[in-house]
Amino acid sequence: MRPARPLSEAQQRRLGTLLRQAKTKADFQRIQCLWLRAALKLTSAETALAVGWSQSSVKNIQSRYLREGEHVLLGKGRGGRRYSNLTPAPKPGMNCFPLFWRKPGRAGC
Repeated sequence: MRPARPLSEAQQRRLGTLLRQAKTKADFQRIQCLWLRAALKLTSAETALAVGWSQSSVKNIQSRYLREGEHVLLGKGRGGRRYSNLTPAPKPGMNCFPLFWRKPGRAGC
């Protein structure tokens, strides 16, 4: 097995700051895969055990980071218009869902 390509000091510092700025669990785990390699010199098998992923997933993240850069570590986000089908108030003449637009009342009434 060939030796792992070392990460520079600047990359290690940047991974530390990214680790603190991660917003989701998936982002944190992706960054953690590289941080464990850089800071603690763990192998991909040890990193997989620590993160809870398979060894091949860890290797993929590490190689993609070295090939493509930092944007691989951060998720794309959900995006899109999630609530585009719901309107805040009923339109005039729209009475197809009268129970949906009614204000909630007390239980049992």
